[in-house]
Order: sequence, then structure tokens, then C-alpha cells
Amino acid sequence: YGSYAYATDVGTIWQRMTLFLIALIWFCFIFFVLGPLLEKKVCLITTIGQNTLPIFLLHGFIVKAIPVYAPEFVNSPIQVFILTLIIMLLGNKFCKKFINCISFSWLEKKGQ
Repeated sequence: YGSYAYATDVGTIWQRMTLFLIALIWFCFIFFVLGPLLEKKVCLITTIGQNTLPIFLLHGFIVKAIPVYAPEFVNSPIQVFILTLIIMLLGNKFCKKFINCISFSWLEKKGQ
């Protein structure tokens, strides 16, 4: 699953440090230079981003279940595209309420 990327020892320590430094420079540029230029919210990105937590938390169950229950399902790009659309459906309001319920946000509302 790519969780042991450093165990494969890809590149030397200098290559890794160079890539890290490039990423850090990009981060600083975006945060300090482009960040102040954004005075208002980007509505489309904000709308899409509001429902990404359920997708992030629940997609793993689908990804783990596919090889067990339907291993032939991901044999073509069209099937992978259909699976992607199914995973994107996890971003609906019902899943968001479910995630909010199990994340104990209801405790915070009771105390107020």
C-alpha cells in the first residue's frame, strides 16, 4: 500500500533532503506569497472540501473490501472510474452526519 516507502531506500540521503527542501520552499511560497492574495473564500473549493472527511475516513473500507469480495472489479479503467464515483458518494450529507456522530461532536453541542 506504499506505507513503507522509506524501507525501499529510494534515493540517497542528499536526494531526500533536496526534495524536502524543494517542498519546503514551495510551501513557504504558497503560504507567504500567494496566501495573502486570497482575500475571499473560493466557493467551489470550500463547498467540495466541506464533505471530504467522510470520504477520507470511509474509503479505506471499500478499498480493503474490493480484493476480498470482488477482485475482478478493478480490471479495467472504466471499473476503476466507477469505483471512484462510488467512493465520491461517501461525501454526501448523510455520511457527514454519521461521521460527526461517531466523532463525538455531539458531546460538544450538549455542553454549550
